[in-house]
Amino acid sequence: MTLNLREPSDREKYLKSLRPIDDIMFRTCARETAWCQEVLSAIMEDSLLQVIKCRTQCFFDNFKRRAVTLDAVCLLGNGQTVNIEVQKGSEEDHQRRVRFHEALMTARLTPPGTEFKNIPDICTVYICAFDIFKRDRALYHVDRNLREGGERLYNGHTEIYVNALARDGSRAAELMKIFIDPNAYNYDLFPEVSDSKYQCLHTQEGRKRMDAVLENYLQTYVGDIETARAEGEKRGERRGELRGIAKGEKLGEKRGRILSAVELFKEGIFGLADASRRVGMSEAEFKAFMEQLEKEAE
Repeated sequence: MTLNLREPSDREKYLKSLRPIDDIMFRTCARETAWCQEVLSAIMEDSLLQVIKCRTQCFFDNFKRRAVTLDAVCLLGNGQTVNIEVQKGSEEDHQRRVRFHEALMTARLTPPGTEFKNIPDICTVYICAFDIFKRDRALYHVDRNLREGGERLYNGHTEIYVNALARDGSRAAELMKIFIDPNAYNYDLFPEVSDSKYQCLHTQEGRKRMDAVLENYLQTYVGDIETARAEGEKRGERRGELRGIAKGEKLGEKRGRILSAVELFKEGIFGLADASRRVGMSEAEFKAFMEQLEKEAE
């Protein structure tokens, strides 16, 4: 069933269904340095790790080409910058996505004239609601190795992929239980993560914080449905110069609604079935439309 997030009862139902693996709760919790420090200490396997500051929804542009908005960016006490991403969809080329994010971050964080040896170290922590490499491990570390001899090389970028479904007895796996299972808490190992989750789901103040994050997302990244339709009509008018005004407006309005549904799907607010049904498309047609958008953005 499709939820109308402008309807108070549907909105409340949606917020109560969230987990830390979901974008809206993740963005709410990741604003706190203590929360990020507890998460990264487990995943990076460093009990002395210190998070100096953190930001959520960090926008990185690409000189008028494709831009990205990163889920959370943390600065560590050792000077390393960590990008934490949460992903629920398994359809994308995730390794290339990580490569693109890392490239934009490096470019943005490197002052002009910096010598290559001083380019900042970056770590990508990619938390997946699926087993990305299908080896039933909680943590996957992707390293650069010299093919001739097998020597490990380091260029300042670290890649760590997290399988939130694994239960291999590791500390990271225990953390992921809290991320995935709506009823899971562990105050002994992860007091910050457990308390933040409880506050978001069971207190008025917590739900208010999540609601503010959701509203900001709807306004900034999706926009009101009428706004999306108005933008669609503008697109349609431009196309109408060649195809006829009436037909152009109709096509433009439909494209605006589809673009809105694509954003909702990518952020995990709608599943594939709900998103495609919302705009009168089959799941295959909807996926094909998203693939075309990717090509247009290249």
